[in-house]
Amino acid sequence: MDISIDEFTRKIRSRGYKLTPQRRVILEILIKNKDNPLTPEGVYKQVKISCSEVGLTTVYRTLELLRKIGVVNHVHFHDGCDRYEINDGKPHHYLICLNCGKVERTNLCFIDKMQKILEKDTAFKITEHCLSFFGYCRFCQLRK
Repeated sequence: MDISIDEFTRKIRSRGYKLTPQRRVILEILIKNKDNPLTPEGVYKQVKISCSEVGLTTVYRTLELLRKIGVVNHVHFHDGCDRYEINDGKPHHYLICLNCGKVERTNLCFIDKMQKILEKDTAFKITEHCLSFFGYCRFCQLRK
C-alpha cells in the first residue's frame, strides 16, 4: 500500500490541528522511511537537509503530537532509543540482530487473536502493541 500524505493531512486536520510546513516535512520523512523507524535525532538530521530552520525541539514536539493523534507509532527496541514510524493501520513487528544491530520489519502478526482474548478476559481496551524479536541475522550466524 502506498502511503499518501493527503490521508494523514485529513487525519491531522480532523483532530483540530494544522499541517504546518514543519509538520509536513517531518511527516514526509516518516513516510519516506516507512520501513525503518527513526529516532527523533534521525528525523532531525533529515529535516535539516530541506528545512534548516527546524530545531530538534520542534521535531520532538511534532513526533509526540503525531503519536498522540494516531498518525505515528512509538516503537521500542529496548535499547533506550525512542523510534517513530508512520501508522499505516497495520501492526509491525521487528527482528533485531544482537550482533550487528540490523533491524528487519515483518508484517506477519499472530497477536490479533490474543489481543481479542485479552480484551474480552480483562475488559482492558488495547490500542496498540509492539513486538520485537531479538536474535542473530543470517549473516551474523554465518560469521560465528
